[in-house]
Amino acid sequence: MSVGMKLLIGLLAFLGLGAMGIHYEVLSQLSGAKSAKVIAQTLQANAKQTLLAADHDDVFVFLDGQRAIVVGDASSQQQFEAIKQGVLSSTGSGGLITGGITVVDMSGLQVAEPVVNPNWAATLSSDGVVAISGYVDNKADQRLIRDQANKLFAGKFNDELKVSSGAFAGAVPQMIIVLQSLTQLDTALVVLEDQNFALTGTAADKQKAKSVSGVINNIGGDFTGLAQITWPAPKPNEFGIAVDAGEIETSAKCQQLFAEALVKNKILFEFNSAKIGEESHGFLDFLVQLSLQCSAFSLNVGGHTDNTGADEYNVHLSNLRANSVVDYLLSKGGNPQQFTASGFGPNQPVCTQNTLQCRAQNRRIEIIVED
Repeated sequence: MSVGMKLLIGLLAFLGLGAMGIHYEVLSQLSGAKSAKVIAQTLQANAKQTLLAADHDDVFVFLDGQRAIVVGDASSQQQFEAIKQGVLSSTGSGGLITGGITVVDMSGLQVAEPVVNPNWAATLSSDGVVAISGYVDNKADQRLIRDQANKLFAGKFNDELKVSSGAFAGAVPQMIIVLQSLTQLDTALVVLEDQNFALTGTAADKQKAKSVSGVINNIGGDFTGLAQITWPAPKPNEFGIAVDAGEIETSAKCQQLFAEALVKNKILFEFNSAKIGEESHGFLDFLVQLSLQCSAFSLNVGGHTDNTGADEYNVHLSNLRANSVVDYLLSKGGNPQQFTASGFGPNQPVCTQNTLQCRAQNRRIEIIVED
């Protein structure tokens, strides 16, 4: 046999022994044992890096020679196998020369049982702290939820979120929508069960409550939502009227507010004239705002007088006064498509007694809300 052939056979045998891990054992008995220790540390570091890259940051690996011992928790059998293959493939710098990891001991890795009827919940306390508990499908989903919660609530986040394979797969977009909605509320509890997000909470006002309810009730995906949000009753303004901000949804509510406002506050005119007294301008400015909140409805401004004087003149005067009110409301931003004016004179009295007080009640402006 030629010298070249002998060298080739020797090299192949050397490589074969390395593949079986024998070189590592030999190195550990020689003066180069320090190098063998370094190789073991490298293998362990590479194995750990492989696990971290695959998002298995709660799994630990230890080296006993070329035998890897894995300890930790896996959320599913599929993850168990992925961890095993990941460790086994992290050969390290030694490769075929010194041998890589040859055995993976998985006895210390526990596979979690799937959670039956999992839930997910988010709680917003009055001090602005959000707590999230329950389960998501995988660690990537868990990380996304954590990142969003920390970003939205500036770190005021209590994390009790766990992973269970199959728990609410595909729900992360909806969960993030829920967390974004919580930033508009004062307190809240959101529970996800059986593909339904149920939210109860409180908001500073009606507008915020309606906004969040609209989002949750139309949560999208394969999920449904139901929001029940309360808000404090508005305080009466300087004209004695308590009205929520935002659009008023029913003509009945608009009618009730206009009627209450015009009973508590009279629009005053100069004597025998359609010129509005300056003392009524502030109240009329409020009526402009109220009309904008009732933008879905038509408003008829009706002028009324007492029965002093000729009926024909009183009808004329009441019509002038109603139009004067409309002109003022439009000058302050009212919608011209919304208003009409009518003069009724003394023909629709609210009081029939022949007294000064009764006649004063009959001299009035009314606003009728029409669908």
